[in-house]
Amino acid sequence: LICKIMKRSTKGFTLVEMLIVIIAVGIIGSITTRLLYQGSNIFIRETNRQGFVNEVRSTFWRVIRETHGQVSKEDFTSSGTDNLYIKHANNITKQIETSGQSISLKIGNNSSNKLSDTFSSTSSTGLTYYDNNYNIISISQNALSDVQAKTVHLVKIDFVFNSEEDILNLSSYVFPQNFKYGEKMGYHD
Repeated sequence: LICKIMKRSTKGFTLVEMLIVIIAVGIIGSITTRLLYQGSNIFIRETNRQGFVNEVRSTFWRVIRETHGQVSKEDFTSSGTDNLYIKHANNITKQIETSGQSISLKIGNNSSNKLSDTFSSTSSTGLTYYDNNYNIISISQNALSDVQAKTVHLVKIDFVFNSEEDILNLSSYVFPQNFKYGEKMGYHD
């Protein structure tokens, strides 16, 4: 009789064994699913963070490059803490404008191109202008006057960008390339 019972039990699985295997597979599957879900969320967050940093760097370096190419001090007229008027050596005028959460670039009379939409105007100092003695030029009525523009020697760019929980503050001083050669003399005309 014992031999017959042993033979029957070795032919297949019992219902209890099958339930234990199903429960174990379910637990392992749910743990695996949760780990994969968390891993994909981490990947998406990091990819978004890298995109944010790339956009911010590109925008900031573009503003620095454009400011660096300013032809003369007089072309800073009407520039302020939230906008910058630039005229390059090839007579192309450009305007960089910060407003709300965006920074845009307008070239000539064309429509403006958005450089970034993660700009924080409330946290940013924006653009600051310095004279030959490295004193801050206090801007009257939101823009540099003709007289103030002629005294500009150095520009400080201080922008804060934020995207969800990420905040990036970039600041730099820009000495326009053409200013190091001095003032334009009468015989240059």
